[in-house]
Amino acid sequence: MNFLKIVLISTFEPDTSFVSFLKELKEIGVEVLVIDDGSTISFQKTFEEAERLVKVIHHEFSKGKGACIKTGLEYIKANCHTNYCVTTMDYQKKYAIEDVKAVLEEATRNPNAYVLGAKRRTKDTSKIKKLSSEAMRLAYQKKTGKDIYDTQAGLRAFTNNLTDFLLNIKGNHFDYEINCLLKCAEQNIEIKEVALTKEEQILLEKKEIKTPEKEIFTFAMFPCIGIAIDFVLFLILFLFSKQAILSNIFARIISSFINFSRDKKQIYKEEASTSKVAKYYFLFVGGILLANTLIIAFLTSVFNLPVIFAKIITEIAIYAMCFSIKENWPAKETKEGQA
Repeated sequence: MNFLKIVLISTFEPDTSFVSFLKELKEIGVEVLVIDDGSTISFQKTFEEAERLVKVIHHEFSKGKGACIKTGLEYIKANCHTNYCVTTMDYQKKYAIEDVKAVLEEATRNPNAYVLGAKRRTKDTSKIKKLSSEAMRLAYQKKTGKDIYDTQAGLRAFTNNLTDFLLNIKGNHFDYEINCLLKCAEQNIEIKEVALTKEEQILLEKKEIKTPEKEIFTFAMFPCIGIAIDFVLFLILFLFSKQAILSNIFARIISSFINFSRDKKQIYKEEASTSKVAKYYFLFVGGILLANTLIIAFLTSVFNLPVIFAKIITEIAIYAMCFSIKENWPAKETKEGQA
């Protein structure tokens, strides 16, 4: 059976290599659909160039990767009147072209399966990332009785046989992709994994240029004491209140002020910039608090994990995310229209 091959890309404020990446995809003979997840007007030029090559759909504001996938699938379903195979990916995690081809080909060979591009954990993979991945793997196995090597795979593929099924799955953010795996297990839909030939390639080169945004991640990487403070506060509050979400929120707020007060003079010496750094730091803390709370609620309600175990898994996952972002935080471009 022949399938039209489509690459569905979600992106938010892509860098200047974005158009070149689209050209590479077009060269292997696939159709490309881009969902711009609420990028600001300063990226208009980048998307105008992209629109000369591929179809681009714009969200007015950021809705999350799950929402981007659903937007793309709705468009494909309405406009594609032949058998098709779709691979979904987040542009901010650039995958090798050969890996994109591999998951597409696996899905066309198995048109009723849900295919994952699984990252290998090698000796170069950080211990915290290995621990986070293994924790999620065990949680999924406990919930479903099925074993998946990479539950956090961002590169996925499937045919039109699964479109309606995937459109009906709840979630708009990170929860959507794990919900897909849970629903596949529930509906006995086969999940197949293809080992990626390369690790995710970060598009932007790291530059040793200090910005207030980068410093917030430096603050976040004084983790051991901060995590200990947060966890102890959480335990105390939970023992008295028995309210996991409220305990997590108040523990995170208190620990963030302690961490900031402790670390700011060690990391950022210029007193004149403290207020500016604080603004970005607490914006970051707010985002981490939201993600932290959602993960705990998700693990306790969907996986039925004990609260303490859910808190431990959450802290490992959040730490791994912060470490990954810090390691790959790009310097801002000063030219108009560039990220």
